[in-house]
Amino acid sequence: MQIEIREKLLQISEPQLRKFNAKLIPNIDSNRILGIRLNVLRTMAKEIVKKTDWQAYLAENEDVYIEETFIRGYIINYAKISIEQRLMLTSAFVPRIDNWAVCDSFCFKVKNNEKPLLWEFIQPYLNSNKPYDIRFGTIEILNNFVDNQYISDVFEIFEKITNSDYYVRMGIAWTLADCFIKLPEQTLNFLQNNNLNAWTHNKAIQKIIESRRVDIETKDFLRTLKRK
Repeated sequence: MQIEIREKLLQISEPQLRKFNAKLIPNIDSNRILGIRLNVLRTMAKEIVKKTDWQAYLAENEDVYIEETFIRGYIINYAKISIEQRLMLTSAFVPRIDNWAVCDSFCFKVKNNEKPLLWEFIQPYLNSNKPYDIRFGTIEILNNFVDNQYISDVFEIFEKITNSDYYVRMGIAWTLADCFIKLPEQTLNFLQNNNLNAWTHNKAIQKIIESRRVDIETKDFLRTLKRK
């Protein structure tokens, strides 16, 4: 089945989109990028889940193009399975993540009663020394744990992450910006007193300032919190 899907992907690839995507994902060999719109990949994944043996597809291990990895991730998201099964498949998928696009597109939301399982599941990734393990855990926090119940733990986790990879730091900054929109008081207190590296701290403030949902007076105050 994987060969059939690959042949279809090759037929519908867009050369101009391939060039554009290659610039967005500079750490990936451009030969691995076909240039296919994500909505098309999502539709293909839904069709695989609905009409074929999607477990057999996931069992085929070789992904030549990142679009195939996108599809693999979407299948895990769309399959009608328990949270336990989804996390088991996720544990096999995460080692395939080697760029921010696949990571962020794959990360999913869970129901409230599933959050404790996901929270426990992502802890080893957040404590990993591999950048895309950490990025995965961070984006799952962004998707599921920016709330009053988890926010203190989130801040504590972010302060402990020392990995200096750009996509790790940017993921944390992006998540903190979302924290500020949803939980401004708690996040402001954190920004006034934290142990983050200066780059991540300043980038989080920059992302908040860029938001249209923050008033001018607050933005001016946030600028005073930037570090040299």
